[in-house]
Amino acid sequence: MIRNILFIVEGQTEGLANVFGKGIHNILRNEFDFMRQQFIRHQMLRKNGKYDLLSDVGFDVSQHLNPPKKKRQKLKLQGSPIGDYVFILRDLDCENKLAIHQEFFEKINSKFQNCVEIHFAVQEIEAWMIAHPEGFCSVYPNAPPQLLKDLKKLVPQKESPETSIDCDPKPAKHLEILTAKNGLKYRKNIEGPQALRLVDSDIVAARCPHFQKFRDSLRKKISYFC
Repeated sequence: MIRNILFIVEGQTEGLANVFGKGIHNILRNEFDFMRQQFIRHQMLRKNGKYDLLSDVGFDVSQHLNPPKKKRQKLKLQGSPIGDYVFILRDLDCENKLAIHQEFFEKINSKFQNCVEIHFAVQEIEAWMIAHPEGFCSVYPNAPPQLLKDLKKLVPQKESPETSIDCDPKPAKHLEILTAKNGLKYRKNIEGPQALRLVDSDIVAARCPHFQKFRDSLRKKISYFC
């Protein structure tokens, strides 16, 4: 079981620290609670978009898995193990997964690559919100019933937002359009983290295979059994 995990995420919805909580913490709330209970150290590194994420990834990974002497001493004083795993989460944005993997691993030292996983929100993290329309709508206490109807119509129940929505427009734009149509507002750094706390992660996993793969891998690494 891994004991010290770094999550590197692409943007504000996933990793911005605010009153609504970090988006990844919110949707993986059970797993993060488990890590706290089991004293599994975990930290979040939020980047300013996919290009910022890629440009620094080699340094960020090496600093976690092979930290400098001062950081090692600090971890020792805290009774914490040295970093032993890195999860990277990036929006796919209709790009080629294999090409993205190659770009990342060209930046990451080969001796660390077995301790790094790259996962994708397809096409972006708002797809996870669309996967559970009732959860998303609960962000808005006075949401008109039409909003729920519009979301259900956007992606029929038997379909996945990952395959039904591409990048013209992207999932976030759909949410902006549908909330505005119903007299509301969707903002990635405000309603986004709230929605990720309110959606049911089991429903999201059932409808979004890439999210399920990410969650299942994390659970396996931390020996989480629900």
